[in-house]
Amino acid sequence: MAVFLLFLGIALFAMGIRTVIKTIAANKEFKENGIPVTARFHGSVKRSQSFAGMRTLWVDVAFQTKDNETIITELVLVGNYHSRHNVRIGQKIDILYNKDNPQKVHVANPVHAYVASVISIVCGLAFIIIGIIAMSRKEA
Repeated sequence: MAVFLLFLGIALFAMGIRTVIKTIAANKEFKENGIPVTARFHGSVKRSQSFAGMRTLWVDVAFQTKDNETIITELVLVGNYHSRHNVRIGQKIDILYNKDNPQKVHVANPVHAYVASVISIVCGLAFIIIGIIAMSRKEA
């Protein structure tokens, strides 16, 4: 059981760190090349995945570029903030789109991704500590 907790902790911790790194990289890219717009959810959730309390949703959004071109593209939402129940067709969401590739979009304020990552990191560390304590008591 101790080894399981240790590996679960390592997996949660690694997933949280990975999400933080990916979010920071995406934020940097879109701060440099992103144009802010308000989009609307264009369809229901296409796909949903949940792992260790972190939910990822894939949903289409529609928006107008600064050149009045209508774009419909996929947006990935990460974290517990979003669920199937609060993504409604027509609902507004602030996004950034890449001026060179308008199909590439990012949530304008991805605080929820950071919150989910911090929760994952903290839980991972807790499981690692519990696993190490359980393993050391087993040896004694």
